[in-house]
Amino acid sequence: SSAFEYCSSLTSITIPESVTYIGSFAFRGCSSLTSIIIPESVTYIGDCAFHSCSSLTDVYYTGTKEQWHSILIVLSGNTSLTSATIHYNYTGEEN
Repeated sequence: SSAFEYCSSLTSITIPESVTYIGSFAFRGCSSLTSIIIPESVTYIGDCAFHSCSSLTDVYYTGTKEQWHSILIVLSGNTSLTSATIHYNYTGEEN
């Protein structure tokens, strides 16, 4: 929780495959964050994890669309994440 909160210079991040849980407020206020790579190992995204990430436009997800929809995403404060374009089956290469 709150790991990168208000890191306004953070523009992109790759979540490691070992991560299963993105805690509450983890990236809140990262106003320059434009893209994030989320591995299919993530099963939970906490409250306000991406609150006020107004520049977030692209989420690269290594799993399928069905797997993405099975992630428990707390809806409160995560509009920046859920409104971004989700790129499924991401392999590390731009499509």
